[in-house]
Amino acid sequence: MLRYLSHPMRLLLCSVSQRAKRLKRKRRLPPRRKKLFLKKPRSKKKIVKNFLPAITFLFVLVSPVFCQDYELLRQYLERAGKEEPEVQEVVPAEKLPLFSDTLRFEAKKAEEIKKAKVEEEKLPYFDEYIVINGDTVQTIRKATPKELTLYGSSFFERQQEGAVYMGDSPAPQNYRLGPGDEIIINLWGGVSASYSLSVDRDGKIVIPQAGALSMAGLTLGAAKNVIASHLRKIYSDFQLDVALGKVKAIRVYVIGDVKYPGGYTLNGLANVVNALEMAGGIGEHGSLRDIRIIQAGRIRHRLDLYMLIQEGKLEKEIFLLPNDIIYVPPARGWVSVRGRVKRPAIYEIAGTEKMSDILSLAGGTLPDADIQHIMVDRIEKGEHRIVTVDSSDTDAVLFGDDISVFPIDYTRRRLVFLEGNVNISGCFELKEGMRVSDLIGDGEFLLEDTYLKRADLIRLLPSQKRELIAVDLGAVLAGDEKENLLLKEDDRLIVYSVWDVQRKDYVSIDGMVFSPGKFELFENMRVSDLVFEAGGLLKKAYTGRAELSRVYPGEDSTEVIYIDLEKALKGDPQEDVLLQPDDYLFIREVPGWKLQEIVTVLGEVNFPGNYAIVRKEEKLSELIERAGGFTNDAYIKGAVFVRPSITEEAVRRDLRRIVENTQEAIIDSLGNIQRVPLLYTFREENLNRVIINLEKIVKGDKKEDIVLQDGDTIFIPRKPSGVSVLGSVASTGTIKYIKGKNVGYYLEKAGGFTRNADKGEIRLVKASGKVIKCGLRFRDIEPGDAIVVPQTVKKKTDWGKILQDSITIVSGLATTLYIILKL
Repeated sequence: MLRYLSHPMRLLLCSVSQRAKRLKRKRRLPPRRKKLFLKKPRSKKKIVKNFLPAITFLFVLVSPVFCQDYELLRQYLERAGKEEPEVQEVVPAEKLPLFSDTLRFEAKKAEEIKKAKVEEEKLPYFDEYIVINGDTVQTIRKATPKELTLYGSSFFERQQEGAVYMGDSPAPQNYRLGPGDEIIINLWGGVSASYSLSVDRDGKIVIPQAGALSMAGLTLGAAKNVIASHLRKIYSDFQLDVALGKVKAIRVYVIGDVKYPGGYTLNGLANVVNALEMAGGIGEHGSLRDIRIIQAGRIRHRLDLYMLIQEGKLEKEIFLLPNDIIYVPPARGWVSVRGRVKRPAIYEIAGTEKMSDILSLAGGTLPDADIQHIMVDRIEKGEHRIVTVDSSDTDAVLFGDDISVFPIDYTRRRLVFLEGNVNISGCFELKEGMRVSDLIGDGEFLLEDTYLKRADLIRLLPSQKRELIAVDLGAVLAGDEKENLLLKEDDRLIVYSVWDVQRKDYVSIDGMVFSPGKFELFENMRVSDLVFEAGGLLKKAYTGRAELSRVYPGEDSTEVIYIDLEKALKGDPQEDVLLQPDDYLFIREVPGWKLQEIVTVLGEVNFPGNYAIVRKEEKLSELIERAGGFTNDAYIKGAVFVRPSITEEAVRRDLRRIVENTQEAIIDSLGNIQRVPLLYTFREENLNRVIINLEKIVKGDKKEDIVLQDGDTIFIPRKPSGVSVLGSVASTGTIKYIKGKNVGYYLEKAGGFTRNADKGEIRLVKASGKVIKCGLRFRDIEPGDAIVVPQTVKKKTDWGKILQDSITIVSGLATTLYIILKL
């Protein structure tokens, strides 16, 4: 069970177990001693000590989080002489309890190590640590990659086990014939004949009417000459072709360091590689460079597979003979080549290779390889050594050498830099006697708005500190030798624009122009120019008077200049004021100017559609009159009047935030503040309906009449035939209207209340939008009204949460008492 508990739980449970054992030993005292023990007065501290284990044990079983500070508890256990139990389980970081800060740290540390390893793989080197007795005594830096594979080891990996080479390709002329081979002879000309002849066990073939010929040991090309010479003794004026038909099978033996040594039957056209394929390839320690073909106890050929792997060819084509033995001896040794070479790997050596030979095996060095300082980690005369050589070293490499070819220094030498307000920036070669004028191309590299009075030359000193030298570019271009400094390596010349040392001036325009905003102040810029830059005036711009606000440096007051804008735009020099930095021009709107304001009438009127408001105080009754009045089917009591400007005003006043701030806020035990969500959905667009009494309005009641605004819409519905019932009723829907019936009648027709209906909060929504709280006997109901029955809001008590909080409080008190008793 212990292994399913967290670390702090196991600590406390062990302590409880030890306390229980001590109490048990006391209960086993002899009667006399027990009696004496019981006679001792018990202090309150003693009572707490005896009952504390039971309380703690109960808490451990029911509460998953009982200790907020594991480190503090561990310290007190150490002071009490307790040993910390060993952790037997590793918990994933995402499943750790809240108090496991230490384990979370370890998980985070492991993630950081993994990330650092990925970053390390991007470096051109890695560090190898020499550790003796747990101490790192040396750090050897080597070139990447850290892990190398044996070159050529994958050559036989994809071969199918048991595959037999069938020799479908044409037989070469140097193929040697033997018993079992089939020779096809074709004659044409003075004689026409075709023969398929097999070489018998004696190595002979028998040509009809020509006799027997010995073929054993002859190449296919030599056999053709022998057959032609023999047939010319019998025939004349003919031509001859000799080809190989069926190929003999041969038995060879593959031994040594291969995966599956043994004897194999192969096609007569098979070569050494085919035989090695049959044997599963070269073993872990076998040689790829000294494969021997033995016949009758004599080595007849040696094969180096590196030539085949690297160049795709063998030294010469070698065909196997019956009873050939292919021997793969152990490799003489290997060297590791890593770093800036084309093929980093572990290479087999023949024993006499120099450094240049090894680099050639590795495909040669890359352009950024430092071939003058090649590091070799070598074992020589029983000890490790580090040797630095260059690529032309004539000494032979040794078995076990670890060769690191590092990149050259990435820092570029003999450079100077040009930056800033130039058309060609970057680095340039530092030539002998090069000066500032040379770097800026005698001024050709400078842009037109270059600040010539100063440029900065940043120079790196031998102490690695940087020196700032001011350069007068104007003097340099004028031929001043004193300012035209001699450049040094890594000098950096920074050229500035005039706008880098002096700010641009701006003026602003606001109001009735197409593009109000801030604009650069040009020389001799006037009010008319600013209006033009802003896209010109809008139709509603007031040209009688504009305001130009001007500030003066060092003064607190602001001057306002009134301008006759119409005259200014016509070029009047007195009104078309010359602008100064930070001037602000305000162009007002024509008083009372506006486009047509449109209202909409929909539904049961004679002429529905859009109407323009003809005067400022036009009212709804006048609009109904202009729309031709109501149709016979119009239901005036259900008229809906919508004003979109109310929504815009609600958004402008930020009513949503005000409503949300009135909600109750709750702060939890951790200090987090949570707001109780709204019991209803607040949407500003729901506020745009205005409740009106259209009946009174059309009868001439001026108090009920409403002044129209742009965007207003009024909808006159048809006469409804029923009353809608919604909410917590058995069946929501519309009930046929019967004059004089009360709310209870319509609810009964809808199937009555549901179990969760709030019978005391029934609402009647009139067709006009007015809402009335009513009871079951309420009778003032009209067609188009809606009866809404809300649900009961139930209070919910979370006894589980209350119990958990209570246990947490009790357990916290128990832990505190336990720690105090251990002091």
